[in-house]
Amino acid sequence: MKLRATLVVIPCVFVLAVFASGEALASLKEDVKSGNLLYNNKSYAEAGKKYEEALASKPDSGIANFNLGDARYNQKAYTRAIDSFNKAIASGDESLIPGADYNIGNCQYRLGQGKASDRKKMMEYFETALKFYKRSIELDPDDKDAKFNYEFVDKLLNELSESSEKEDEKKDDKKDQKDQEDQKDQQQDQQQQKQEKDKQDKEDQQQQQQDQQQKQQDEQQQEAGGEGQEDKQDQGGQDQQKSEEEQKQDQQQKQQDDKQGQGEEENKQDGQEDKESSSQEKEEQEQDAGGAEEEPEQQPVEGTEDEDGKAGEEKKDEGLEFYQAPQVEGQEREMTEQEAAMLLEGYKGEEATGRQIRMRQAPIKISDPDKNW
Repeated sequence: MKLRATLVVIPCVFVLAVFASGEALASLKEDVKSGNLLYNNKSYAEAGKKYEEALASKPDSGIANFNLGDARYNQKAYTRAIDSFNKAIASGDESLIPGADYNIGNCQYRLGQGKASDRKKMMEYFETALKFYKRSIELDPDDKDAKFNYEFVDKLLNELSESSEKEDEKKDDKKDQKDQEDQKDQQQDQQQQKQEKDKQDKEDQQQQQQDQQQKQQDEQQQEAGGEGQEDKQDQGGQDQQKSEEEQKQDQQQKQQDDKQGQGEEENKQDGQEDKESSSQEKEEQEQDAGGAEEEPEQQPVEGTEDEDGKAGEEKKDEGLEFYQAPQVEGQEREMTEQEAAMLLEGYKGEEATGRQIRMRQAPIKISDPDKNW
């Protein structure tokens, strides 16, 4: 970017003004001249100091402000350089305005280059540079440098604009793609949520049906349990009644067994007593006989006494079955011949037992022993 440097020595008109102003104008002339020499030697910082010394004596000097702007531009102090060029324009020297506008356009371009990370800000600086180049061309149509810079920055700005549009389109495409992906994810999430909800509703419905079935089963079981309880109560009453009848029969059987046991015990005692009585009578007969010879024992006749005893035992067993058989109250039956014979023998046994008892009660006379001692 070519800088328009206006390194002009104060013209003759100002020289005339110097004579009118005296020493102040002479000092301004010397400082600007010294600054121009330093500027041509690329000592921009020292040149800037000389221009500032010149402005100390005359702050509204257009030449001093214009040259100071050039020195600051070469020091890359673009914002301060713009301030100096604007003061040169404000000085009223119309010959300095086209060059000041051109140099301000250059400063705006350089500031835009420093905003490469911010495309939008860069394009704003380039657009401002184009405005100052255009005004410089309008004031000086023959200024080829201003035209060249205008075309260069305008082309660069168009490229940036197209690139920005493409990037914006890409961003929009990416955004649209992202929106589509987000929408797709959202639809998938909604579909998944719907599936989960349908599944949960189905499970809830199945659980509800199971609960209803279980409730019906419980009610049926309760009804069946009530009927079973009634049947159980009825059965319990029947069992209790049957148990009472069985207990009653058991008591009757027990009484009969006790009675039969007593009869057998009495018969046993009577037999023992008969045996003892027979033994005593035998001893008395032996004493009365005075040592008589013992009679031979009679042998039982085969086939008579044993058979009679066996038949008697059979009859006795049949009779015992009659006595031991449970008797049902209110039931009557005919007595068999064996049962009648057994009953008759029982009576005879009782009569014999009573006779033996009476015999034991009768006094027995025993002779005194011989006193032979």
